[in-house]
Amino acid sequence: MSNLPPIQFELPPIVDDRPVGTELPRVWLGWALLALIFAALIGNSFSAASGNRILSGKTTEKTQTKMVEMMLGLKALQGKNAPKTEAFTPYIDDLKDEAKKSADAQKLRVALRAEDDKAPFGDDLKNLAASKDEQNQAFAKLYETKDIKKAEGEPLLAKLDGKDLGEKLALVQFKEKFGDKEIRGKSFPAAGAIKPMGMPQQGVSLPVADRLALGAAIIMCSYLGLSLIGAKWLSGMPAVQQATPFVGILASIGLISQVSLMGHRFTLSSLGISANGLGKRILWGIAAYLALLPILLVALFVVSALAKVLPGNAHPVGEEVLNATGMEALGLFLMAAVIAPIWEEIMFRGLLFPALSAVTKSPVWGALISSFVFAAIHPQGPAGIPLLMTLALGMCFISYQTKSLVPNIIMHAINNGGALFMLLLIGKDLF
Repeated sequence: MSNLPPIQFELPPIVDDRPVGTELPRVWLGWALLALIFAALIGNSFSAASGNRILSGKTTEKTQTKMVEMMLGLKALQGKNAPKTEAFTPYIDDLKDEAKKSADAQKLRVALRAEDDKAPFGDDLKNLAASKDEQNQAFAKLYETKDIKKAEGEPLLAKLDGKDLGEKLALVQFKEKFGDKEIRGKSFPAAGAIKPMGMPQQGVSLPVADRLALGAAIIMCSYLGLSLIGAKWLSGMPAVQQATPFVGILASIGLISQVSLMGHRFTLSSLGISANGLGKRILWGIAAYLALLPILLVALFVVSALAKVLPGNAHPVGEEVLNATGMEALGLFLMAAVIAPIWEEIMFRGLLFPALSAVTKSPVWGALISSFVFAAIHPQGPAGIPLLMTLALGMCFISYQTKSLVPNIIMHAINNGGALFMLLLIGKDLF
C-alpha cells in the first residue's frame, strides 16, 4: 500500500461573478460635467421658449391611459425585481379633478396608489363602495379588505371585466398576490411578449457607470465646444459651421471606443453598435417605430394641451431647412436624420441609460431620467417634453429588448427624417 501514488485532484477554478470594473476607483468628473452641461442646456431651452406658444388643445383620458400603460410596461420589464417607487404619483395627482366625477378615474387612482405601494385615498374607496354599480363595489371591497385571501378575493375579481385600466391593473395586482406570476406579462404584452435581452451595458458596476458618464460628458463637451468655435470663427461659412460640431462628436465617439477611460475601455460593439444581425435589427427599428407611432400621436395631444400653459418653440433646424437652398437643405437633412440619431443614441441610450440604471439600481428610473434629460435639452422647451420623452422611453424599451442601439438609430432616423420631410412638403413646422 505504501507504493501507491498519492491521490491527485484539481480544485475547480475560482469564478469571480462580480461586475466588471468593480475594483476600479469611483470617478465623479463625468457626473459633475453632465450636471453642469444639462442644467445650462435645460435652462437655455426653457428660457428661449418662454412666452412662445406652438400648439393648443385639451388633455384627453385616452392620453392619460396610454402614458400610464407605457409606464406599467416599462415596470413589467423588472419582473420580481421591480423596485418600489412612487413613479405614478404625478398621474394620480392629474386624475384628482377627474376622480370627482368619474368612477373609472377613482379606480385608476386606487390601483396606481397600490402600484406605488401606498394606501388608497379614503374618498376614492368611499365613493366606489357607495356606488350602485356592482363592479365598483367589488373593486372597493378588494382594496378595503386588509390581507384579503384568495377564496374571498376571487369571487370579487370575477365581477371585474378589466375594460378600464383601473380594473385591469387591479386584476393584475390581486392575481399576482394569489399566485399567478405570469399575469403581468400577459396583461401588458408590450413588456412580456418578447423576453428582453437587456441593454448593451447591462448590470455594470458603479465605477464603470462613472466612466460611461465620463464618456457622455466628453461627447457633450466636444459638441458644445466646437459649436462655440464655429459660431465665432466660421459664421461666414454656414455649412462648415453646422458640420463642425458633428465632426467633433464623431471624433470623440471614436476616441471613447479606442482609448481606455481611467482604466476601462468601451467598444462600439459593447455600446450596442454592431453589424451582427444588421438586417434583423433594421427591421426591428422599423417595426418598433410603427408600433410606437400611435403613442407618439397621443403624446402630441398632450403637447396640444400643455401649449396653452407652458412655453414652447419650433425646432430651429426646421426654420433653417425652409430657408436653405437645395444642397444646404440636403446637408441639414443628413445631419438631422443620419448623424444626429447616431450620436444621440450612443449618448443617451448607449451611455447614460445604463449608467443611470446602475446608479439608481433600476432600468425604469434609468429610462425615465435619461429620457427626461433628452427631451428637456431640446430647443422645443417645456411644451415639447411629452412628445420627445415618449419617443425616448420607447427607444430605451427597444434597446433593453434587443441589447442593441441599431433599432434605436433606425427609429430616431425615421422620426427626424419624417418630420423634416413633412415640413418640406407643407412648408410649415409642426413640431
